[in-house]
Amino acid sequence: MLPAISRNLSELRATITGEPTFDPRTAQRVFRLGAVDYAQAAVQPRLLPYLEQHAPGIDLAIVNAPNWVELLNDGQIDLAFVVAPKIPSPLLSRELFSDGFVCMVRNKHPTVGSKLTMSQYLALRHLVVAPSGAPGSVVDTELEKRGKRRRVALRVPSFLIAPLIVGKTDLISTLPERLAKRLTSIHPVRLLPPPLPLPQYTLSIAWHTRMATDPAHEWIRDAVAKSVLDS
Repeated sequence: MLPAISRNLSELRATITGEPTFDPRTAQRVFRLGAVDYAQAAVQPRLLPYLEQHAPGIDLAIVNAPNWVELLNDGQIDLAFVVAPKIPSPLLSRELFSDGFVCMVRNKHPTVGSKLTMSQYLALRHLVVAPSGAPGSVVDTELEKRGKRRRVALRVPSFLIAPLIVGKTDLISTLPERLAKRLTSIHPVRLLPPPLPLPQYTLSIAWHTRMATDPAHEWIRDAVAKSVLDS
C-alpha cells in the first residue's frame, strides 16, 4: 500500500502548494510494470533508451503478472501490458499495437519447405507458449472450428524459450509475428505463414482510474506509446 499512499500524498501536496508533481528530467521514481516476456521483449528495448534520454532518474521494475487486474486494483503495479478484449472497471486502457501470428521451424527442418500446408502443420509436433499454463489457444480454437486438432508435444510458459527449443528440434511453434521476426536474427530458425487464417490481437497498457490524472503516470504512459511507435 505504501507506493499508492505516497502517490496520493504527492498529489495532495501539489494541490495545496500549486507545485508541479513531475519533471522527467529531474524525477527519481520506480515504475512497476506487469508484463509477460512477450510484452517485455516487444517494448523494453525501445523504452529503456527513451528513458535514458528523457528521464535518466526513472527506473523500472518488471514483474510477471497473470493476476494483473488484482495487482492494479491493489496498487502493486503501475501499468500492465495485456491482451484482453475487455478491460474491467475501474481500469482504463490504451492500445499500443496490433499483431498477428507466424509459424517458426528450424532452418534445416527435414519436412518443411518454403510453404506450410495444413496436412504438414497437423502432422508436426507443436510447441505452445502458455504464460498462464492453461490449455488451449487461438490456434486450437480456429482448428476446432474446422474439425481439426494438432498434437501439442510441449507447453512452456515463456515466449523467449521457444526459439531455443525449435532451433534444436523438429517442433513447430506458432508465435506473435512482431516478436518472432526479432528472434530470427539470433536463433537458427525461419518463419512461414500459418496454413489457416488466424485473428490479429491488440497489446494494450492498462492502469487504475485513480492514476488517470497523475502527471508522472500520464508521462510514463506516453513514453511507452512513443517507444512502441519508434520500434
